[in-house]
Amino acid sequence: MHLRRDHAETSTTALQHFIKSNPLGVLTTSITSPTCSFPTLQATHIPFLLDVDGDLTGNSLGRLRGHMARDNPQAKAFVEALAQSTTHILDQDVLVVFTSPIQHYITTNFYSETMSTNKRTAPTWNYSAAQVYGRARIHWDSKLPETSDFLIQQLSDLARVGERDIMGFNEENTSPRPWRVEDAPPSYVERSLRGIIGIEIEITRLEGKVKMSQELKEADRDGVVKGLRALGGETATMMADLSPANNVDNPSFASGMVVQNGTIQHIGSEHDDAVSTAKQSGATIQDLGGQTILPGFIDGHLHLLLVGQSLTKVSLDACKNLEDIRTEIKKYAQSHQDVSRIFCRGWMHSMTPEGVDATLLDDLDPRPIFVDTKDLHSTWCNSLGLKEICKVMDINDDTPDPAGGSIQRDKDGKLNGVFNEGAVFQTIWPFVARVASMEEKKDAIQSAFKAFNAVGYTGMIDMAMDDTIWEPLVALRNDTNGLQGMRVAAYWLMKPTDSLDNVLAQVDRAAELARLYNAETTPDCRIVGVKVITDGIIDACTASLTEPYCNGENPDSLWPEHLLHHLVARAHAAGLQVALHAIGDRTIQMAIDVLEKNTDKSRRPRIEHLELASARDAARLGKLGITASIQPVHSDPAILRAWPRLIGDDRCKRAFAYREFADGGAPLALGSDAPTAPHEPLPNLYVATTRRSYREPGFDTAVNPHFALTMCQAVAGATHGSAYSSFADQWTGSLKAGLKADFVVCDVDLKPESVVKGVVRETWFEGKQVYKAS
Repeated sequence: MHLRRDHAETSTTALQHFIKSNPLGVLTTSITSPTCSFPTLQATHIPFLLDVDGDLTGNSLGRLRGHMARDNPQAKAFVEALAQSTTHILDQDVLVVFTSPIQHYITTNFYSETMSTNKRTAPTWNYSAAQVYGRARIHWDSKLPETSDFLIQQLSDLARVGERDIMGFNEENTSPRPWRVEDAPPSYVERSLRGIIGIEIEITRLEGKVKMSQELKEADRDGVVKGLRALGGETATMMADLSPANNVDNPSFASGMVVQNGTIQHIGSEHDDAVSTAKQSGATIQDLGGQTILPGFIDGHLHLLLVGQSLTKVSLDACKNLEDIRTEIKKYAQSHQDVSRIFCRGWMHSMTPEGVDATLLDDLDPRPIFVDTKDLHSTWCNSLGLKEICKVMDINDDTPDPAGGSIQRDKDGKLNGVFNEGAVFQTIWPFVARVASMEEKKDAIQSAFKAFNAVGYTGMIDMAMDDTIWEPLVALRNDTNGLQGMRVAAYWLMKPTDSLDNVLAQVDRAAELARLYNAETTPDCRIVGVKVITDGIIDACTASLTEPYCNGENPDSLWPEHLLHHLVARAHAAGLQVALHAIGDRTIQMAIDVLEKNTDKSRRPRIEHLELASARDAARLGKLGITASIQPVHSDPAILRAWPRLIGDDRCKRAFAYREFADGGAPLALGSDAPTAPHEPLPNLYVATTRRSYREPGFDTAVNPHFALTMCQAVAGATHGSAYSSFADQWTGSLKAGLKADFVVCDVDLKPESVVKGVVRETWFEGKQVYKAS
């Protein structure tokens, strides 16, 4: 393959992902027939499956599997060449070429800068392709049991990928049942096997080319994107979405930046006229000694008040089991006699596989104790804590489970101190907010701002806003004449309900607030949309899947689909964005269906988490302009040990398919989901680009490394992507002249394995330093 540096794709995992996304390859061989019965050079289109040894580690180039008709002249050439062989491996290397269907002619009329100056350019064609070289083992002898075994496995795996991942079929009553080999009559299968041969190619060389105008000047790249969009049509639009000028995956570096009145005036060389003029005018000179400046990070998904409150909670992150949890709480209680309640965070259900109840905490301390799961979808309390919740929230043993949630009870029907899903959002969160004073809540919010400034954030997106949080946030803003050093975009949380009138009233409340607090009136503190939690999480077996969990559980979504249609349509009509929490593949499919029918790209709809998406739904995101709001810290392998037991190894291979989202043209917004996970952005970038653990550096497993993002994609998602996702990209999220001077100074090596070691030295907000490392 002829490669110039601009176009070469050198990442093995990226190329493996490209092949899996574009499985139809052209097998090309050059075999001289001893009898001159067949052409020497032959080619056949074949759908291939790619196996990577230990898909979790990505430590091999991989192996291709395919099959073709025995009557194919190429197959006959194989059989003839191997007739006297005992290894069934061809002597000659074979070549397989994979090409993306997204390709387009690029006219020079798109080159806005070059054509207006020297015109030294020519048309070209943009495309992407991979070439695979290797040694082929041919399974052709039908008398051998291993031939039959290979072909049965090949047909079964290919049908599974096609039916489930491409077509989206599953075992649901609303979906066509996926076809399986065993559905065909045995006699038909036997006859079919006699008519095909199997091909197994051990890859020895892998090359790739992504030609997307990245070699052009910035203005010409922008011209290509605009030109393709103007053409319309699905292929041209998808090509524009994948252009480096559009997905910010082609970074440029400058040595000088001029900031004035809180705005970036110029970016370029330190020797540019604009820099010289600024110096002559008496501008302050900041020599950063070769450190890196990035746009200020924007956390695309967090829970603001809970973050502030969590800074003083007991951390259970290091606990492995119930005894560890009890020891950590008791140790804290003994050294903090002054607090009236003990709040804890970081519990995971896998730490307590036998289950929990209030009695397991009662002997630790005579104060109320509250323990949140790491994901905030469950809360466990002692008997004193339960008594206080019942009093403040007016609930008792006879209180029914809320919509979309459960309040656990013992065998006698009495509350046992555990609240799940909707019961957390509708009971525990309001309880915590009510027992905290207004000043305590403002202090918690201010503490969160300071903690986020200290690691490079200048913006955040709250994903569960309600009155108990909004009131202290607005009060803090009024106290300080604007939020200092931070911008907050908020999504109003929709509480689960069976009442359509209640649903519409909740949307109308969010719309009313958005009319008062928006980019024009309060750009630092605004309501941009509504948030709906449509399912739970994998670890608690509450995320909604197309097939049951390994333990047989098969939960529904937390919201009925018909109510979601009404909700999204009402929000769209009110000019609101919609953010849908969807983790399981069944709920993700439903969320995309609902957004497709009731809103459009102009509203920049978004789906949060997307942890177990089918390949078909991953591809739909970009086509519909749905932002993939992802939290790479949740893909840390150290916290996913329970997944194979809960959903099986096969479904784990679909976990956190970030690269598919990006390759399909979906906008990416990176967040932390703090306080469910640590909020620091650099570890988030590390996990996004390596799929390895930063929590446990010695943990050698990588989660589906072929789904890893490039560093450019990850940084862009954590800055420009989060800004775009909340309609803030016109004033922040990038380092461009005319935008706000929100930036972070880092001592960092922007390589995947090194970025986690980086240090934030300074954070600047609208041209003012809001954090400096001591």
